Amino acid sequence: FKVIVPYYWALKLKSFQINGKEFLGSGKEQAEMQVPKAIVDTGTTFFTAESGLFQDVMKHLMAAPCKSMTDQSHPEILFVLENAAGEARDFKLSHSDYMASASDE
Repeated sequence: FKVIVPYYWALKLKSFQINGKEFLGSGKEQAEMQVPKAIVDTGTTFFTAESGLFQDVMKHLMAAPCKSMTDQSHPEILFVLENAAGEARDFKLSHSDYMASASDE
């Protein structure tokens, strides 16, 4: 994958979806400053986004005890990243992949 902003280890994000609903990106080419980016940081489980987008995402991924999460309450999320050859690559995450327990729930 080609890093497009080296300082942040940012990759080109072609799409971000929750349960098939597009939240960010569309696969269309955009001006370089407006290209959605995914920042790769293996030292954290932190997700963030601009204020309006973050609030919209949180409406679909509400806080809940890990033992009560289901595929319906916390659906699959999809990141579509552009690899070095310019091809789209899907990264699908289930709730057990993207939710972390803060204690022994």
